[in-house]
Amino acid sequence: LPAVLVLVALYIFNASGYVIFEPEHIKYYRYWFSKKYKLIPLDEVNECIAGGGIRKIHGKMTGVYGINLYNRGNALCRFGLSPRLLLKLYNVFGDKRFRLTRQCDYLSTCDKFFRIDFSELTEAQQLALFKRYCKLNDGQEIDGEKFLKKKGLL
Repeated sequence: LPAVLVLVALYIFNASGYVIFEPEHIKYYRYWFSKKYKLIPLDEVNECIAGGGIRKIHGKMTGVYGINLYNRGNALCRFGLSPRLLLKLYNVFGDKRFRLTRQCDYLSTCDKFFRIDFSELTEAQQLALFKRYCKLNDGQEIDGEKFLKKKGLL
């Protein structure tokens, strides 16, 4: 029993990081009680990729899982997959720098992935679609209009 408690404590300790968005940068604290943080200027991030799969970066196939921030193919930071964080990053980076992974290693905008005009949706509708994306996470495209009607949000 003590070994299980130690493993659970280590898991919680490892998953306790948080992110603070400021006008010109992102502060990433690895642990909730940590005073040290990684400062990521927003203008340095030229790509935000969310999802799971394999992607070609600098000619090498690289595993991508979670939310990854890149600067010219170099990974700046990696976060766990979270619907609220996805929504915030989408609002910060917009459709030009925010991509979702589809089957295999294809990247897609939110409009194409959810087959709906994503930027015209309300925050609650966008959050519902991101929750479905995080739950599904097998790269299958989602019919956003059908899903939102089923949930009673459209």
